[in-house]
Formats: sequence, structure tokens, C-alpha cells
Amino acid sequence: MGIVYCANCEGKCSDQILQCPHCGHPLGEITPPKIIYNTGFAALEREPSIFIAFILSIFIPGLGQMYKGYPLTGIAWFIITIAGYAALVTPGAVLHLVCVMGTLCDESAAAKRNRKYIRKNINN
Repeated sequence: MGIVYCANCEGKCSDQILQCPHCGHPLGEITPPKIIYNTGFAALEREPSIFIAFILSIFIPGLGQMYKGYPLTGIAWFIITIAGYAALVTPGAVLHLVCVMGTLCDESAAAKRNRKYIRKNINN
């Protein structure tokens, strides 16, 4: 017995039932997701490396966030961290550490778009 996802509500369902217990949508024939690489418009994006984002943020605060696809967040981290260093070294160092650790915690914008693309095209 396997787990499948409802195309309507994306709820987890058994592959043995005919309709979703959450929304009542008929499950019908379940097909595996179609994952397409490098075929024009229907290609998944390459996800940025967490390690590279980590290293970039060590040298320039916010650069790792920019690399992961969040330019405004990266610029904000850069400005806030520089302001912290300008005020005193300790607040700047703490903000810089939080910025670097933030690159490890959040997924990239490309990963979010890829997951959305897979969910959208799972039954096509």
C-alpha cells in the first residue's frame, strides 16, 4: 500500500481508495510525476548550492541570499550588518553570524519553483 497525493487538495491518500478522504475528489489513475530536464520552457531549474551560499555570506553579508534567489533579502542583510559593524563590532559580528546561518536554513527560490512545477504537472 502506497501513499499518493490528491490532485485537488494535495492531501495524502492511500493508493487503494477511489476518492480523497479530505475533499472527495476522485483519485482515478495515478501516474508518476513527469520530471523534465533541459528541454526548453518545461525544464526544472538547477538549485543553488547551500555550501556556496554559506561561503559567499561569510565574505560579504547577504551575498549568499542573493545567490539563492533572494536579492532584496540579501541587500537588506548587507545594509543591516554593515550598520551593526558601524555601531559596534559585536552587534555587527552577531548580525553577520545570523546572516551566514540563514543561508543554511532557508531553501532556495529555485527549489520552491521546482516543487511547484512538479506538483502542477504530476497528473499531466
